[in-house]
Amino acid sequence: MFREIIEHAAIFLQVDGHEEQLLSCANLVIAEVATYYYPLTAKQRVTAADGGVGFSVFDKRVIDVTGVAALSGHPVKFGRGTTRIELPNGEYDIEYTYMPARLGLDDPLPFGDKIGARILALGTACEYCIINSMLDEAAMWDKRYRDAVMAAAQPKGEIRVARRRWK
Repeated sequence: MFREIIEHAAIFLQVDGHEEQLLSCANLVIAEVATYYYPLTAKQRVTAADGGVGFSVFDKRVIDVTGVAALSGHPVKFGRGTTRIELPNGEYDIEYTYMPARLGLDDPLPFGDKIGARILALGTACEYCIINSMLDEAAMWDKRYRDAVMAAAQPKGEIRVARRRWK
């Protein structure tokens, strides 16, 4: 839960009663993670009219369009404008990355188990320190946060070493 981020950050920083400020910091960190480290993806069926589809028709706030396919499943070339996707008229399945909505204390984390509350709390502690002009502490929390988020965002796969023979 989102509340865990606030609780962990308050413990890291040894502060009490700064829940609203920590909540704002945590939402900033979630937006950063969704934008740069672990993009959240969605797919939506839309109808293009007048040569395109406005970003306002999507259910979520679009960061980037990663693919457009016709209903037959074939990829379609598209152009990106500042407020819309340029497409021929018709119906399409559009895959995109999005910015999560501002979260409240009782909302679930948007990243599931991949990026946990502890990692997000490290980033929240960093943001809190920056806002409150505690720059030395901010640098420490930033390093811990970046190391943790990079480790979590790395794909985990099997490591195989090629078989070798003695000669």
